[in-house]
Amino acid sequence: MVKTAPKTAKIDLAGKTIWITGSTGYLGRSFLAEWGERFPGAKPVLLVRREPKTRRSGFEYAVAKHPSGDFTYEDLRALRESAAPAAILHFATHFQNAYEPADAEKMIAANVGFPTRLLEACRGLPELRFLNFGSFYSHADGTADGPLTFYAASKRAFESFLNFYGETPGWRAITLKVYDTYGPGDDRPKLVPKWIEILRSGEEMKVSPGGQKLSFVHVDDVADAVARAIELLFGVGAEWKSGHRIYQLPATEKLADLPTLKEIAGEFERAAGKKLPIRFGALPYRANEIMEPSLDFPVLPGWKPKIDLVTGFRRILKGK
Repeated sequence: MVKTAPKTAKIDLAGKTIWITGSTGYLGRSFLAEWGERFPGAKPVLLVRREPKTRRSGFEYAVAKHPSGDFTYEDLRALRESAAPAAILHFATHFQNAYEPADAEKMIAANVGFPTRLLEACRGLPELRFLNFGSFYSHADGTADGPLTFYAASKRAFESFLNFYGETPGWRAITLKVYDTYGPGDDRPKLVPKWIEILRSGEEMKVSPGGQKLSFVHVDDVADAVARAIELLFGVGAEWKSGHRIYQLPATEKLADLPTLKEIAGEFERAAGKKLPIRFGALPYRANEIMEPSLDFPVLPGWKPKIDLVTGFRRILKGK
């Protein structure tokens, strides 16, 4: 990540225990890279499925005891007794696009069962803050409920449980609706890593006509959004007693300003100083293609993206 001005948050979490899931995933590890700078003195506990080869300095670890790598309710209750959380940052997720029945079971277990166990294990705590991440694809054509994939349906299902738990007096929850994210060190099977690959190999990539609008947000901007959401959960700039609030993280203020896939590819080429071997129109649009992303949720208060596409792409290509 490119270091800029100090990013100390407006909320003091010194001495507070924060449970964090999904610390090895792309969004989780990107956010945690600046944890000490943002939240000095906090007590982060990383919930991990297995003992890592190397541990992050400044973090405590809770390793699942079950051979499957899953945290049981009993595990989480025991952890609560020894390190009760003031907040839970839930980055963990299980994604599968094309899937078999066994994959569906895994997504339900990871995206609904696990976070629900986290909350159930914390029942009885007088206060709790919970940060969750939702999928834009849970909302076809911007509707409240219209998941396009099984994964998106599982993410939306957990939000219903979060509505329930969020009404516990003293408990607050925020779900951030994330669109397409990108940034350096991205090992996910996403568009930008593929572009980097074909830029080097020269292999032709066949795609749709490229007229669909996309909302690309740099991972550093998402990290800023996470920090802002934590501030809101603890009452900085938005006081509320309890409940579950949902916010979106769009790349632009207006839908009309979103670039198309073809335009985004053009920005990547500007950053690279080289044409991509892409053949637009070689494939049809997907049957459920969203041409203009739109969500009927407010933008996260006090946040807006700062990194434009060319700058973001240049950082990736320079390895920053």
